[in-house]
Formats: sequence, C-alpha cells, structure tokens
Amino acid sequence: MQYKETRTRLNFNSDTVVHGENNTRVLGYQMAVSNYLTYQSKNITSKYGDLVRTSYISIAHKLGGFTKSNELTFTSESFGLISQENQTIGLVRSNNIKNEVLSAVKITFNGSNYIIKGYDLVNATFTYKLPVKNGKKVTVTEGNRTVVHYMEWKEDDTLEYGSILNTFQDVYTFLCGYGQYLVEHGWIFEDVDDTGVQQDWSTIAKYFLQWSTTDLTIGDYISCTPSSKNAKFGTYFGSVQSISETNGGVWSLLDDDNSGIYPYEVETSRIGNVFTVRVNEDADKRMALVRLGVCSWEHAVVFDDKTIFGDSIYQPTFGSIQELVKMYGYITDNWVGRLQAPGFIILEAGTLPSFETLVTNFQHYYDSNDPVSDVQLYDLSTHVIGYQTRDYLQQMITNNPNRVDFYRGFIRDKGSKLVMERVLRVSKSYNTDEYKALQEWAFKVGTYGNVNAKKNLQFQLINSDFKQEPQLVTFDKDVNTSTSSTEIVYYGSQGEDSRSSYRDWETDRKSTRLNSSHLKLSRMPSSA
Repeated sequence: MQYKETRTRLNFNSDTVVHGENNTRVLGYQMAVSNYLTYQSKNITSKYGDLVRTSYISIAHKLGGFTKSNELTFTSESFGLISQENQTIGLVRSNNIKNEVLSAVKITFNGSNYIIKGYDLVNATFTYKLPVKNGKKVTVTEGNRTVVHYMEWKEDDTLEYGSILNTFQDVYTFLCGYGQYLVEHGWIFEDVDDTGVQQDWSTIAKYFLQWSTTDLTIGDYISCTPSSKNAKFGTYFGSVQSISETNGGVWSLLDDDNSGIYPYEVETSRIGNVFTVRVNEDADKRMALVRLGVCSWEHAVVFDDKTIFGDSIYQPTFGSIQELVKMYGYITDNWVGRLQAPGFIILEAGTLPSFETLVTNFQHYYDSNDPVSDVQLYDLSTHVIGYQTRDYLQQMITNNPNRVDFYRGFIRDKGSKLVMERVLRVSKSYNTDEYKALQEWAFKVGTYGNVNAKKNLQFQLINSDFKQEPQLVTFDKDVNTSTSSTEIVYYGSQGEDSRSSYRDWETDRKSTRLNSSHLKLSRMPSSA
C-alpha cells in the first residue's frame, strides 16, 4: 500500500499507476519492485501494473489436491446451495515451505588443527548427525591414516563456520555425519567417477584423509563436496522451484570463490520427484553451494462475493463472511504437492482424465460404490436406471452418488406412499420441511390401439383345486366341466367357466405344469 502526505491509505483501482509507468515516479516500495523488474528485463506494466490494477480480495479455499469445477458442490449453512457459476477453480503455488542448502566444506590447515567453514551466506552453520560411538563401527585406513568409521547415527548437532576441529578423526566423523544429515533431508549422492567409485560424503572424507597426509603449510585448504558438477535432490512432498539467480535475496548457486553462478550456466531436469542441477560443460565452474526452494501446488476454489441469487458470501465493507461452508465432491487422492495426479492431466482450471483412466472408467460404468471419474460418463451411467438431476434431491442430498443410491432405492416403491415417507425422512435430516405427500388417483376409462391383436388370458388359481405337485393345468374349450381328479381344467368358451376373465385360445387344447414356486404369488383363496 502507499500513502499521500495526509497519511491516508490509497486503495489500488483501475486508475492506479505504479512507479516506472509512463515515466511516473512513486515513492515507496514500488521503486524497489519496478527497479528489480527493469533489471530482469521485464515489462513493468504487464508484470506489475496490470496485476495491481486488477487485484481484488475474494474468499478462497485450498483443496489439498486437484479437481474439476463440476465435481464440487458447496452449501452455506445460512442460505443453502452455492451455484457453480459463483465458483472458479484455479491453480495455486504456495510460498516456499522449506529451503534446502547443500554447501561444500572448506577445510583450512592452521598448523596443527583444522578450521571448518562453508559457503552459506544466510546461515553460517553446519547441521550434522552425531555418531553412536558405542554402536556399529569399522576401521578405515588411507595411507598412514587410520580412522573409525561409525555406522549408526543419532540426533542432530550444529557446527558454526570458523570452528576448529583438533584431529583428522574429528574432521572425518564430521564429514560423514554432515553427509548423513543431507541424505536424510533428500539430497542424493549416487554419481560415480571414472574408476567406478561412488561419490558420496564417505568418499569425500577419505579424500580428506589423503590430503591431510601431504606436506601441508599454514593456510592450505581443500573444498570438499561430491556435487561440484551435478547435484540431485528428491522430496516426497512438494516441488522444487526452478533455479533462479537469487533465492530469498541471496544467490542460489555459488562457486568456490563465493561468486554467483547464473541460471544460463547450468542445466536442470525433473524426473518424478528428483530434481537435478548440473553445470554446463563449457562453464569452468564448481558448485560450492546449491540453495533450493520447495513449494507445493494444488487447486483452490475462489468464490464471488455474491451469488447469482443475491446471497452474500463476503461483504468487504463490513468484513462479513460466511463462517461455515460445506464442500461435497471429489478431489484427487495421494496429494504430494507436485503437478502430478495418477490418472489425470492437471490444467490451470481443472483436470482431464488420461487415456488409461478413460479405459478404466468403463470397468466402473455400473459401479455405484466406485463410480467413474468423468462427470459426463457418470451421468450417462445413471440414466440406465432413469436417474436425472432433480432439484428436490439436490436440496436434500448434496453428494451426487448418494442421490443416485437414494433414487435407486425409492423407485422400487414408486407410486406408493412409501416413496414420500422416505423423501420426508431424508428431508428432515437436511433441515427442510417443504415436502408434502398429496395422493392422486387415476381411473382407467378405456383402451385404445390395436386391442384385437392383443392376446391375453386371465384366470384364478384356487388353493383347494391343487391336488399334486407340480400341478397340471389344462385349457380345453371343447369340454364343459372339470372332470379330472388330478388336473385343473379350464373349460368351455369365454364366459362359460366362471374362473375365466378373458380367453382367446388359438388352439383347442393347451396344458402346462405349475409348481409351488409359480403359485406362491398367484393362488387365490378357496373362497374366491
């Protein structure tokens, strides 16, 4: 923000002009921002002025994953459903959640001891692991130097730049402990030299022992690091930001002379969660310090201040905000803070299913417990049971799969009072009493269409007539009575047998066997 001579606050608006635009001079922090953009050869208007003029405070919520706008539903406790037209999905990058530093160790001989220094200009301290001296250990010999190499480590400790270590054993243990600390924080040391020896801090500590056996004079030093040409870092959560010239106001990369290494002098690559930075072959430099910033990526939903129905979500004038908004929907699982989600392609305003996901979706086409991820395909799958979005269900149940399951259950009793009882029972759970059961009666007054071509037969099954299992039933229009002791005979022409409602037989005689499984639902009482 900026102030006039009256010390009153100036709000940014569409007429705001920042320092450097149209030769305008504005005192304050704007000068530093504009000068930095000019130093970076960036346009002040597009990178600063336009952002300031269009900035506005809105209510937003980070999702902790990735999603699509049509897969989320939000409801306010005060006024209910928030329309999707008042929601915007955007990709958000966090500030650095941590900074990781890999510094070379500069060891200087002072005549009898060793002075330890580094290249971190922000925190002039090494953090390393202390050894478990009574744990597992082996003996290592380099030339005429024999040291103890500890295999187990315990808590962290710190060593300030300029500290003095008395013996080569102390220096060796410190280098190994520093390497162990770096490995635990994600740094990877797996390169090998021309002889096939892995270049890690244990190897660097052996190189120190070889150096210490030479004829040293006061002031001689060695700069130790296994990552002078190639540094690798892996993190389970988060994404390493691209290498820039500075990070937090200091150089991201330094050489042995504490001079900065420019981004165009290095190459970077990302493979999964591993970030690699290496010095170009034509750049005659060694990396003595690598400073990396780790951030996280996720989708966030931004709400309008007011819905299309006139309900207020946020009122900047009074600072009023909806305290409780419920979210229902789907986001990608196993969020690791990087631009990756198995089965999806991440975009600025949402996600797209990958080819593998599109194929897999068809396996879950009819699965209500694990539905397909594609919304349009999911809508098509629910049409199999005749489901379509209904306003009253949306108001009662905000989760779409639950709405489908509820609909699948009550269509079994569709047309009866049971359906309305279920709806009313659910509506009370969602604090609404706007539904009433009004019965409507329908009377059949006639039949239309090609009724003469319709062949049907209706007859009564009387329990007392059944003599055997299964029971033989005969339809014979040439007889006028049922004379068989074992068969049930429906006789005569239409109307002659009182048990027949309508008959139109195409054959003179037709028999069928009915067993108990057929008759459980169709038998009539003997008094019928």
